[in-house]
Amino acid sequence: MKLLSIAISSYNAAAYLHYCVESLVIGWDQVGNFSKGQYIMMHSLIYRTDLLRASQF
Repeated sequence: MKLLSIAISSYNAAAYLHYCVESLVIGWDQVGNFSKGQYIMMHSLIYRTDLLRASQF
């Protein structure tokens, strides 16, 4: 039971709703400079995309 509580307490979830607009495609020239939070968000999205490609899902 103690291991389960550690796993639950260390779980982090991120909401990207205010960063990404559904069905909107933009280019890098439209993005501009990232804040620190946006930079970390983009890194997590790119990392997960690579993980999905590697798994051939």
